[in-house]
Amino acid sequence: HNIPPMAIDASRRLVTVQRQLLQRVQPLLTDRESLFQTCQPVSRLAEKLLLSSYKFHSGFGCSDPVQYKERDKIQPLQWPLNTTYPLLFNQYVYFFATKENRDSFVSNPLKYLQQPKPSPKLPIKIAVVGPPKSGKTSAERFCQKYGLERLSICGCMNTVLNNQGHTDLALKMKKCLVEGLAVPDELAIQCLMVALMHSTCSTKYVLDDFPKSLKQAELMSSNRIIPMVMTELKMDFQEVQMRGLANKTNPHMLHESLEILKTADFNYRKEVELIRSHFQEQYQNWLVLDALKSKWWIWEKISEEVSISIKNISTYLE
Repeated sequence: HNIPPMAIDASRRLVTVQRQLLQRVQPLLTDRESLFQTCQPVSRLAEKLLLSSYKFHSGFGCSDPVQYKERDKIQPLQWPLNTTYPLLFNQYVYFFATKENRDSFVSNPLKYLQQPKPSPKLPIKIAVVGPPKSGKTSAERFCQKYGLERLSICGCMNTVLNNQGHTDLALKMKKCLVEGLAVPDELAIQCLMVALMHSTCSTKYVLDDFPKSLKQAELMSSNRIIPMVMTELKMDFQEVQMRGLANKTNPHMLHESLEILKTADFNYRKEVELIRSHFQEQYQNWLVLDALKSKWWIWEKISEEVSISIKNISTYLE
């Protein structure tokens, strides 16, 4: 009674009957090794089972076994767990990024469990520089997709001043600001190092619009802050002007005068050649992209470059 019936209309053409028969039988042949395996999709119960040690994490941890099988080297951060699709198989809990991935696993779990267990996740560290209005802040999309933390040097300094005002670093910064001076690059780098000590930033981040000078690049190197990919968004000043004028009519965008844009663009172009030479000579990690392309194209290119770097590092470690 447990054998499902299979009805095929034999009155049709022989080729059609054969095709229908193969369509019905093929899944049984493909997933033959897992025919007697049982999986149980769960929801909020997964965390409780893990916390009580009634069930255990699989060898994939919180990673998606289906994505790993397809060799997606950039594994998105699946957190919080209530945004994933968990599943029970034997004594272990597996997490999936999408319902489709979970369904694929259910159809043939042994196919995905026979693959080598994932190696430790490699850090994803990206920096993006470019002239004003070149679209650097679109890094937010990359952060959302892969769970990276977006860092700016101003944000790092503000965090130290607001949350760690009693520290020696914050006091030195306040002294400079009270005297009307700019915060020295040495202190700015220390603020960046404080931010990178946070667990969410230590292995995955996008550094927005930094470094801005050769000195800052050298300080990053001396403190071992080396992005996997240094991305330069290339754009001429005429396009900078056009985007600045477009922002003027947008009530949600901060308008900057032509003089401010000229000064910022001049300072950027004065330093970028030196910064490019430094990173290219030291680490060969400089990537130049056309800022006139769509945001999707830009971040797909960065994603490809990061995937290549991760694959090369993984091959070296293996």
